[in-house]
Amino acid sequence: MLEKVISGGQTGADQGGLRAAHDAQVETGGTAPPGFFTEEGRNLALRDIYGLIEGGPDPRTYPRRTVKNVQDSDGTVWFGNTDSPGARLTLNTCGKLGKVFLTNPGPSVLARWIIDNNIRVLNVAGNRASHNVLSDRMAYITLASAIGLLDGQGQVRFKR
Repeated sequence: MLEKVISGGQTGADQGGLRAAHDAQVETGGTAPPGFFTEEGRNLALRDIYGLIEGGPDPRTYPRRTVKNVQDSDGTVWFGNTDSPGARLTLNTCGKLGKVFLTNPGPSVLARWIIDNNIRVLNVAGNRASHNVLSDRMAYITLASAIGLLDGQGQVRFKR
């Protein structure tokens, strides 16, 4: 059963996945860029609310952060365009490390994939908001719905 959702914390799919897990009372975490910076600036909620840890101070940490989140997960789900440099790095890293990945699934496909691959720690990745304005929403709705299916209730257990 899914125990934790991690991501790098960027705007878009990363944050949508973190919010969906948090709202459904699933543990969150992951490795964020230095200073918890996103394209919208510093976001300490990544640390304070979602439990991400900060990657090293080197600007080259962004790719290392991506690799670390793939390493620290059982599998990765990608939301958005797979032609971006971030997508190529993420999906190539999954292949090199023998980690399973899934791109742009619907909720039932994601839930079945999590079960079939015994995913306990899920890495949620995808396009940043400035490159795909729907990636945040797509990640949130898909993951929240999949968690509801995994609970056998067909709905999400929201905290609020």
